[in-house]
This record gives sequence, C-alpha cells and structure tokens, in this order.
Amino acid sequence: MTSIMKRISAALAAVLLVLVIFCSSVFIAVHGHHHCTDEDCAVCMELEQCRDSLNTLGASLPAIVFAAAVMVLFVILAAAAVKCLNGSTLISLKVELLD
Repeated sequence: MTSIMKRISAALAAVLLVLVIFCSSVFIAVHGHHHCTDEDCAVCMELEQCRDSLNTLGASLPAIVFAAAVMVLFVILAAAAVKCLNGSTLISLKVELLD
C-alpha cells in the first residue's frame, strides 16, 4: 500500500471517528428530554446506543492520544537520525583533493 493510500485511509478514519462523536452528541442533545411512549421506545434505544458509543470512544481516547504522541515522537527521532547519518562528506562539501 502506498503512503498516499495510507494517509487517505488514516484521514478517513479520523473523519469518521469525529463524525460519530459529533452525531452521537447532537442526537443526545436534541432527543435527551423526549416523552417516552412505552417500554420499547425507539428513541430510548438510540439514546442508549449513542451513550455506549461515546463511553467506548471516551475510554479509548487516552490510548489513541498516547499512540499518536508516540508516533509523532518516532517520526521526529527518525528524521533526526536520517539527518545525522547523512552528514557532510568531502564530496558533498565539494572539496578538491589535490596531491
């Protein structure tokens, strides 16, 4: 898989995650004080599913933030290592070696 496809899929997953959080929050805010009709109320079932999804995502959010921080640190360290390994040489400095 190319790096462009990986970036697109990661961005899509992030957008979907934010969309689920936003839509669940909006649904709870709009339908939080509805008048329940009976025991098998469809709105109550949806509210419960939205609360469950927010609780699940809320519990995993610290792990996601930690993983993202570790990945950013790894990228920074890898870039620094590549820069150190590609140090200047006599040829890259264009030094003439005369006898």
